Amino acid sequence: MHSRTKAHVSGEQLVTMLEVAGLTEYTRVVELTGGEFNLAFKIFTEQGNYIMKVGPNPFTDMLTYERNIMDVELWAYEEVRKQTTITIPEIIYQGHDVIGNHWFVMTEMAGKLLCDSELTDTQLYQWYYQFGQVLAQLHNIKGEGFGYQQVRLHPSWKEAYYDMVLTLLEDAEKQGNTWPDTGRILRFIRKWEEALEEVSEPRLIHFDLFNNNVFADPEGNFAGFIDTERCFFGDYYADFFAIDFLGRLEDNHGLIEGYNSVAQEKITFTPYARARVALSRLMLGLLMFSEGTTRLATCDPEHWDRKLLATQIIEFAMKEMAEVEVPKILK
Repeated sequence: MHSRTKAHVSGEQLVTMLEVAGLTEYTRVVELTGGEFNLAFKIFTEQGNYIMKVGPNPFTDMLTYERNIMDVELWAYEEVRKQTTITIPEIIYQGHDVIGNHWFVMTEMAGKLLCDSELTDTQLYQWYYQFGQVLAQLHNIKGEGFGYQQVRLHPSWKEAYYDMVLTLLEDAEKQGNTWPDTGRILRFIRKWEEALEEVSEPRLIHFDLFNNNVFADPEGNFAGFIDTERCFFGDYYADFFAIDFLGRLEDNHGLIEGYNSVAQEKITFTPYARARVALSRLMLGLLMFSEGTTRLATCDPEHWDRKLLATQIIEFAMKEMAEVEVPKILK
């Protein structure tokens, strides 16, 4: 996929980078074209395969939260490795050598991406149950504040959420990519903002758990995740819908039961809990809407596909709360 943020690496530079990373006995190297933000290569060796990720030039136009996110990705991998039993790649090298951009090399994950796996209904329930338990482990990693650590942290999730959303809207506006009815979005957030005040613990959120970032083994078991670059500290409800971003959380019994079997804080379906899902889904839609212009040219059909999908996610988030009444709080 052509993307404005992807770095350019010559063949000579790539060979030198592989030498720096200690990978000299490889059989072939293939560029991976599925990602949008980073340049990536798969390196084949007789001992096993590796993935190289190359971050953008630091002067590339990008969203505010995207600056230095490779640092976040590597930090998150290390925290997950230290504090959980979740299967993640092993980082064998990271630095800025040869090209100046940040890049790293990691081991290839075993198993198949969920999007490439053919699971029976029973296997899929099992996979989601295990996935829920894994998310509970991830969410036990806590921070000192809420928000993106590479941007700024806040003492409350409500403050962080407003900052993250308003920054996305500002980034989009700078790119000439303004959401057509910002007022409607802000009114929706204002209506349900008290739900944000329920969040008391700044838990580590992956926020990129689409089916092309999670793995299944041949028996249909959960087999790990990748791409921790979107991580922030926030509301644990934000990690429950990316795989089924236009689906209803209450329909995912495996995920709910797996998570609630071990989590410190459980999944519930109070009006405010539903609002927390909707507000997080709304933010994901805004993020996807905003990043389309920085990554894809307006003449690229995928740019418009991305904006359409983002719009559907935003509309779904607001629609799912349409018939839910805001609780009356006695003050």
